[in-house]
Amino acid sequence: MRNLIVFLQGRLFRTIPLDRSAIVFGRGGDSDVVLDHPSVSRTHARIFDVDGRWHVIDEGSTNGIKVNGRVIIKASLNHGDQIEVGVFTVHFQDEGKGAPRPVDTARVEAAYTKLQSLFVLSSNFTSLVNFAELMEKMIDCLLDIFQAERGFVLLHDQKSGKLKPAISRRIESADTGSISFTVAQKVAQSRQPMLITDIDAVTQLRLAQSIQRGDIRSIICTPLVHEKKLVGILYLDSQVRARAYGPDDLKLLESFAQHATHIIENAVEKDQLRRDVLALKAIQKTQSVESDDFSAIIGRSESIRRIIQQAQAVARQDVTTLILGESGTGKELLAKAIHAASRRRDRPFVAVNCLALARDVIESELFGHERGAFTGAVDRRVGRFELADGGTIFLDEIGELPQDLQAKLLRVLQERQIERVGSTKPIDIDVRLLCATNIDLDAAVPAGKFREDLYYRINVMSLRLSPLRERRDDVPLLVDHFVHAFNRQMGRALQGVAPDALQALVNYHWPGNIRELRNVMERAFVLETGSRIGLDSLPFNLLKAAGAPRVEVAEPPRTTYPKQFTRAREVFERMFIQDALGRNKGNITATASDIGLPRKTLYRKMELLKIDVGELTQAQEISEQHQILESLKKHRGNITAVSNELGIPRTSIYRKLTSYGIDVKDFQ
Repeated sequence: MRNLIVFLQGRLFRTIPLDRSAIVFGRGGDSDVVLDHPSVSRTHARIFDVDGRWHVIDEGSTNGIKVNGRVIIKASLNHGDQIEVGVFTVHFQDEGKGAPRPVDTARVEAAYTKLQSLFVLSSNFTSLVNFAELMEKMIDCLLDIFQAERGFVLLHDQKSGKLKPAISRRIESADTGSISFTVAQKVAQSRQPMLITDIDAVTQLRLAQSIQRGDIRSIICTPLVHEKKLVGILYLDSQVRARAYGPDDLKLLESFAQHATHIIENAVEKDQLRRDVLALKAIQKTQSVESDDFSAIIGRSESIRRIIQQAQAVARQDVTTLILGESGTGKELLAKAIHAASRRRDRPFVAVNCLALARDVIESELFGHERGAFTGAVDRRVGRFELADGGTIFLDEIGELPQDLQAKLLRVLQERQIERVGSTKPIDIDVRLLCATNIDLDAAVPAGKFREDLYYRINVMSLRLSPLRERRDDVPLLVDHFVHAFNRQMGRALQGVAPDALQALVNYHWPGNIRELRNVMERAFVLETGSRIGLDSLPFNLLKAAGAPRVEVAEPPRTTYPKQFTRAREVFERMFIQDALGRNKGNITATASDIGLPRKTLYRKMELLKIDVGELTQAQEISEQHQILESLKKHRGNITAVSNELGIPRTSIYRKLTSYGIDVKDFQ
């Protein structure tokens, strides 16, 4: 029996029995076999019989024809010859000429389909930069090409020497590390591909629980080896006996693995490079360590010397540490110094303010998320814990962490693994945890606001920073530090602070601590017109609380700006926006409307100018609370007198007393 088997670019197109004396191939509708493609002429070629001998002839086509790769005008045909007609390939089959057996066209089609699919898959690898996308594309295509029931890729961890799942399909997550691990381990040890067509016939594997549980009938598994180094394992299996794999399947998978291994290695390196870049950006943005020792912590008081000694001891040991202290005392600065003095100094330091993160995004920020994990998750995101891998993560305001996140954080600390939102795959992490809070956790635990087990986990070591009012000896040193810092930043050359102004700064109680002192000094630099900062450049409420005489001036002092235009504009914009935020009590929408800017523009400018609305409103509230307390003491709880002195309506005074938890009876 004679047949013509036509393939279109490797795929079976049709099978034509040679039951007539001649067949014409062409693009035209009058051809016996219509091959509708631009590479084929209207009447391209003719296959015909002369005395039982078959021939092919070019009918004047544009692109010509080839037989077994040679261009011909006319040629005789033998069993197995291949005729190229444009993009089509025609196989001539002549069983009567001694062919051992008829061609299994389904088998030929399947082989060509596999080859073509693997070729397309391999060629697409170079365009996939993301490692996770590469793994997903690879395993999904291989399952489809080989009609496998299940499959997975294991990667060899060079540090631990263990095989770890990179991607799996149609395997329950709980079984990913155990199903067919027997086969994977044997392939990894021998570094030779393995074909198992009848599990029941393989004694050494029949009793393996991982195989029995899966009811597997056929397996192909091959190592991924690059430059004699084991990269991983590629595994496919089938539970259908009729779809058992053969040697050709194993050879095809092995050939594919040889090509794919190099690309996987490159993808792993690119993925690690991408993570390193993200970590570097995290460091460079706002979380870089500014010094390599504790010199950034300024002070000479006994309490600050003691805390530095304790922190130096803590830095040498890789223990979880809780830093306690009021807002603005420098908890993050101390955490950076501990990291810089530790063995992790060359790895990332990542700081997270738990209070500043919205409730619905904090888990994603900490642990990351997978693409499609929730609405708006258009791409995979690496969390802060992954960014800090090998280094230190600092969780500020940990006392504000929601209860459900407290439980997840406890699990992370216990297992040293995280799971991205939308994924059940554990990711090993190696981080040191430093955390801080201004909340009394000893009181929060019995009140049910903070988990007791997490408290004991983070409180392995604790350091307590004293408020600035308890170490007034450090105020002159801090003032001198800020004078030098703002001289550099603003292009000024102020010679320091006048004695009476310095005394007022020392006497002030500093409810906002060092952060408030910094803001006062920055404001004074903008207002001061002389060579030294005087009393008239300090806030009135500070002078009043510190007991300094009020300086009367004929007219408001003229603001002095840096000489460079760009810096002068930054100073003005910062003051302008801070003033507007103060008027609107930190409300972004109201502030944007007040100054005539879109909300997005205001947010962008606040980020560029490093304006923290939380810190601004907190400092204002602290200052306002102190003024009310001082006035209540002075007037022995007389609300009318307090209202007249502060210029605040009585109803507003009562509302603020309730907000701040102040009982007027305590002053009467």
